[in-house]
Amino acid sequence: MDRPRVFVGSSTEGLSLAMPLAEILRDVFDARLWKGEGVFKPGTYTLETFEEELRKCDFAVIVGKADDVLTKREETTAAVRDNLVFEFGMFVGVLGRRRTFLVIPADVDLNLPTDLDGLSFVKYEPQAVGTDERQTLLVVQRVAGDLRNAIDDQCVQAREEDRQRKLRASARVTAMGRLQDVIVQLRDLLVELPTEALAALGDRKKFESVKAAGAAKIDRLYESWAPDAEIVGVKNHFDLLARATKRAVDEFPYPESVVMSKGDLQKRISSILSVGSSAFHAGESLFGAVRAEAESELEARLRAVQEQYAAWWRTHSAELRRNTMQLQDALTAAAISLGRAETSRS
Repeated sequence: MDRPRVFVGSSTEGLSLAMPLAEILRDVFDARLWKGEGVFKPGTYTLETFEEELRKCDFAVIVGKADDVLTKREETTAAVRDNLVFEFGMFVGVLGRRRTFLVIPADVDLNLPTDLDGLSFVKYEPQAVGTDERQTLLVVQRVAGDLRNAIDDQCVQAREEDRQRKLRASARVTAMGRLQDVIVQLRDLLVELPTEALAALGDRKKFESVKAAGAAKIDRLYESWAPDAEIVGVKNHFDLLARATKRAVDEFPYPESVVMSKGDLQKRISSILSVGSSAFHAGESLFGAVRAEAESELEARLRAVQEQYAAWWRTHSAELRRNTMQLQDALTAAAISLGRAETSRS
């Protein structure tokens, strides 16, 4: 925060303190006194001007004096000018109570709204202001020192919050990239699964071990990327995609139609040879008949496997596509939201 802008407000009677206070604060901050510095322009409403200052200022200092006397419930007490209390409330509402300071006289029983009970104020010795120039300067310097310390503390906190925000934003950007990568990895796992599983054809135990390895990989990916999904705010969508992918792996079918027991294989070979023998006795090619029968058997079994895997994919593809698109849409929305947030702060 370069030279924070500080609005200094007061009543007309309070200018004896507000003017030198603004002058001292101006050595460090961009301090703007309400009177005589172009704050209130001709032809504008006071409230309209304050609303404009609310948008421009980083801090506000309202200097109060015991300007008025208030009688309430038959008790008469000194009071700060009511419009100053109103302005203080406006600045607190926009800037926050840690960035809005009310400067009031010490040892004076001021009538202030009960909502301000317990709030710490910056106080000064009223009897020393306006009577002696040197004493006034000492009072103003003490008040300015208190305000400077408070504003500096808030600036340090703001810089730390900004640093933490940038770290979080950077972490979110990194997490978004990693989640896009995991979407590809989950998709590739399903694409490669049939090839790897069919390489274990004929060995049911090995086939199940390929599926178990795929499920374990999904678990590892989930454990590694779940914190990223939490950071970005897409955990629910990521959970749905991971679960759908794992369910598809768990339900990947063993190709029973291709695998034959030893007894079935012997019977089928015998049947094929019988067809060849019949062809031979009929004067046809023995080897041609055997090959044609074997090819027909293989095509039928491969067709059955294709239909089996097509049915498996139809069962899971719609849910996988839907969850993938929802996660990608959520990542896009998060990126847009982050970009807008950064733009609004710059």
